[in-house]
Formats: sequence, C-alpha cells, structure tokens
Amino acid sequence: MNDLTVVYYTSNREELKFQERMQATLLETIGDIPLISVSHKPMDFGKNICIGDKVPSSHNAFRQMQIGTIEAKTKYICTAEVDTLYPREYFDFRPEREDRIYKANHIYVICALRNKSHFFQAKKEAEGAIVVGRDYIIGVVEKQLEGKGIWGDKDDYNGNITLHLFKYGDCDTFHTTVPVIQFKTDNNLHRKTPVRRDKNTYELPYWGKSHDLLRRYCENR
Repeated sequence: MNDLTVVYYTSNREELKFQERMQATLLETIGDIPLISVSHKPMDFGKNICIGDKVPSSHNAFRQMQIGTIEAKTKYICTAEVDTLYPREYFDFRPEREDRIYKANHIYVICALRNKSHFFQAKKEAEGAIVVGRDYIIGVVEKQLEGKGIWGDKDDYNGNITLHLFKYGDCDTFHTTVPVIQFKTDNNLHRKTPVRRDKNTYELPYWGKSHDLLRRYCENR
C-alpha cells in the first residue's frame, strides 16, 4: 500500500493550456500515487474537492492544503501546485520523522512574465514542495490560521500571516538531484520570488534548455 498522497491545490487562475500541460506532466510523473486536488472550480483531476470561487490568497491556499490532507488516508502527504514541475525523486522521498516538515531545497525559477529564457536558483524553500506527516501538517496549518476564520481575503503584505507556514512547525530539508522548477506567470498569486542572481543558467539536467521548457508549457497553442 502506498504511504504517500499528493495534495494538489489551485485557484484555477492560470491559462488553461498551461494548466493542462502541467497537470499531464504531474500525472505522468506520479504514476499510481494517489492524488487529491482541492480547487476553486470543478476538475477531473485525481479525487477532486471543489471549494467554490474564493479570493486567491495564501490563507485560502493553505486551507485548501489542509482540506486535501484531511481527505488523505496515507501516513505522509506531499504538496503540488499548478505552476511547479517536480522530478520523480521528490515523490520517492520519505521523511525520517512524521513530526517535521521536510522542504525540498533544490528549486529553480523560470520567468514566463516577459519570456526571460533562463533559470534562477531560488533563495528559499516553498510550501508547494514539501513532504510531511499527514497528521502533523493538519495541526500546523490549524495553528497558523487559528482565529483567522475558515477563508481569508486577499493577502495583506504588511502583516501577512500566510507566508510563514514554516514558522509554525519544525522543519528540515531534503535534496533532489533533479531540481524542482517553479514558473512565474502573470497569473501567479505571488509573482515575485527571491532568487540568486549569481546562480542562473540556460540549461538544467533532465529539464533541458530553459527556452524549450517555456515553449513546451507556456506557448498558447
């Protein structure tokens, strides 16, 4: 029996062709690993839970993550987002402990906003690339959103509680040989991500050349 469930959450704001291509790659990569999707619009994607149209915000994204995790029946869950490509080894990783959040620490960002054709290494880990014990992350999100209501409004960057999930739980990192790839598009909830300007490249192992990846996923055809 598989001990991991992929919890995928989305506000369904990305371009449809981009979303479909990314989802097809995710399904191909995970194989028979169970998938639960929590979305603002109904989707034929794994076991879908549609929450209805909400304001796109980190608060609501984390609540979606929690809803999907509660639905999961496995010891561990890993997160997945529509704007991110994951190597198979991300889904093969298993934590040593069930009471810690394990963050993938090998992430590159590719910018599709102005068709900048290169990869930048991310400065920090992302909530959309974690593997964690099911019961533990349910409690972490509940602690983070305590007193904030079930659903939230648009992010307030002057006091944005939703950017600090890792401050509410014990964390560790794990490394994948092939990096996780995050796309930055016009429809991202957070269009800016701190990157290492000195760590940029036009080609990465497995993923290939950056302009080819942009063409494959982002061209409107």
